[in-house]
Amino acid sequence: RSMWWCRLREAVLRIVEGSYVKAVRNIDLGQFCSDLLVGRPGITLDCPSLTALLDPIACNIALDNAITNAVRHGCTENQELRLKVEVSNHGSSTTLSFTLINRAKADKPPFNSW
Repeated sequence: RSMWWCRLREAVLRIVEGSYVKAVRNIDLGQFCSDLLVGRPGITLDCPSLTALLDPIACNIALDNAITNAVRHGCTENQELRLKVEVSNHGSSTTLSFTLINRAKADKPPFNSW
Protein backbone atom coordinates (compact mmCIF):
# COMPACT_ATOMS: atom_id res chain seq x y z
CA ARG A 1 0.00 0.00 0.00
CA SER A 2 2.90 2.39 0.64
CA MET A 3 4.03 2.28 -3.00
CA TRP A 4 0.45 3.02 -4.08
CA TRP A 5 0.45 6.02 -1.73
CA CYS A 6 3.57 7.38 -3.43
CA ARG A 7 1.83 7.12 -6.81
CA LEU A 8 -1.26 8.88 -5.44
CA ARG A 9 0.83 11.66 -3.89
CA GLU A 10 2.63 12.20 -7.21
CA ALA A 11 -0.73 12.31 -9.02
CA VAL A 12 -2.09 14.87 -6.54
CA LEU A 13 0.94 17.07 -7.18
CA ARG A 14 0.38 16.79 -10.95
CA ILE A 15 -3.31 17.68 -10.48
CA VAL A 16 -2.40 20.75 -8.42
CA GLU A 17 0.15 21.95 -10.96
CA GLY A 18 -2.24 21.28 -13.85
CA SER A 19 -0.13 18.63 -15.58
CA TYR A 20 -2.17 15.53 -14.71
CA VAL A 21 -3.24 13.52 -17.75
CA LYS A 22 -6.22 11.33 -17.05
CA ALA A 23 -5.81 7.69 -17.90
CA VAL A 24 -9.25 6.18 -18.37
CA ARG A 25 -9.34 2.42 -18.80
CA ASN A 26 -11.51 -0.62 -18.16
CA ILE A 27 -11.35 -1.56 -14.48
CA ASP A 28 -12.83 -4.49 -12.59
CA LEU A 29 -14.97 -2.41 -10.25
CA GLY A 30 -15.18 -5.02 -7.50
CA GLN A 31 -11.40 -5.47 -7.45
CA PHE A 32 -10.83 -1.70 -7.55
CA CYS A 33 -13.08 -1.15 -4.52
CA SER A 34 -11.65 -4.13 -2.64
CA ASP A 35 -8.11 -2.83 -3.20
CA LEU A 36 -9.21 0.61 -2.00
CA LEU A 37 -10.38 -0.87 1.30
CA VAL A 38 -7.24 -2.95 2.01
CA GLY A 39 -5.97 -2.10 5.49
CA ARG A 40 -9.25 -0.47 6.46
CA PRO A 41 -11.14 -3.00 8.57
CA GLY A 42 -14.78 -2.45 9.33
CA ILE A 43 -15.83 -0.89 6.04
CA THR A 44 -18.58 -2.82 4.29
CA LEU A 45 -18.54 -2.90 0.50
CA ASP A 46 -21.71 -2.98 -1.59
CA CYS A 47 -20.47 -3.11 -5.18
CA PRO A 48 -21.75 -4.81 -8.32
CA SER A 49 -19.44 -7.14 -10.18
CA LEU A 50 -18.72 -5.45 -13.50
CA THR A 51 -16.09 -3.72 -15.58
CA ALA A 52 -16.21 0.07 -15.68
CA LEU A 53 -14.40 2.71 -17.70
CA LEU A 54 -12.73 5.13 -15.29
CA ASP A 55 -9.47 6.76 -14.24
CA PRO A 56 -8.40 4.59 -11.30
CA ILE A 57 -5.84 7.09 -9.95
CA ALA A 58 -8.24 10.06 -9.90
CA CYS A 59 -11.06 7.95 -8.45
CA ASN A 60 -8.75 6.50 -5.83
CA ILE A 61 -7.64 9.99 -4.75
CA ALA A 62 -11.24 11.20 -4.34
CA LEU A 63 -12.50 8.05 -2.61
CA ASP A 64 -9.45 7.78 -0.34
CA ASN A 65 -10.05 11.35 0.80
CA ALA A 66 -13.73 10.65 1.48
CA ILE A 67 -12.92 7.51 3.48
CA THR A 68 -10.19 9.27 5.48
CA ASN A 69 -12.58 12.12 6.33
CA ALA A 70 -15.35 9.68 7.29
CA VAL A 71 -13.04 7.84 9.66
CA ARG A 72 -11.58 11.04 11.08
CA HIS A 73 -14.80 13.02 11.51
CA GLY A 74 -17.45 10.33 11.89
CA CYS A 75 -18.55 8.28 14.86
CA THR A 76 -15.44 6.97 16.63
CA GLU A 77 -17.17 4.15 18.47
CA ASN A 78 -18.91 1.39 16.57
CA GLN A 79 -18.29 2.91 13.16
CA GLU A 80 -20.57 1.51 10.50
CA LEU A 81 -18.89 2.69 7.33
CA ARG A 82 -20.20 1.39 4.04
CA LEU A 83 -19.01 2.09 0.51
CA LYS A 84 -21.89 1.66 -1.89
CA VAL A 85 -21.43 1.69 -5.66
CA GLU A 86 -24.45 2.08 -7.90
CA VAL A 87 -24.71 1.90 -11.68
CA SER A 88 -27.34 3.80 -13.66
CA ASN A 89 -27.85 3.30 -17.38
CA HIS A 90 -28.97 6.28 -19.46
CA GLY A 91 -29.35 5.05 -22.99
CA SER A 92 -25.85 5.03 -24.47
CA SER A 93 -24.13 6.23 -21.28
CA THR A 94 -23.67 4.77 -17.81
CA THR A 95 -23.18 6.61 -14.53
CA LEU A 96 -21.30 5.23 -11.53
CA SER A 97 -22.19 6.63 -8.12
CA PHE A 98 -19.92 6.06 -5.13
CA THR A 99 -21.62 6.72 -1.79
CA LEU A 100 -19.85 6.50 1.56
CA ILE A 101 -22.30 5.98 4.39
CA ASN A 102 -21.17 6.76 7.93
CA ARG A 103 -22.68 7.32 11.35
CA ALA A 104 -22.43 10.85 12.68
CA LYS A 105 -20.34 11.66 15.71
CA ALA A 106 -22.87 11.98 18.55
CA ASP A 107 -21.04 14.74 20.43
CA LYS A 108 -20.46 16.89 17.35
CA PRO A 109 -22.62 20.03 17.23
CA PRO A 110 -25.24 20.13 14.46
CA PHE A 111 -24.29 21.72 11.17
CA ASN A 112 -25.50 25.30 10.82
CA SER A 113 -26.39 26.40 7.33
CA TRP A 114 -24.92 29.61 5.96
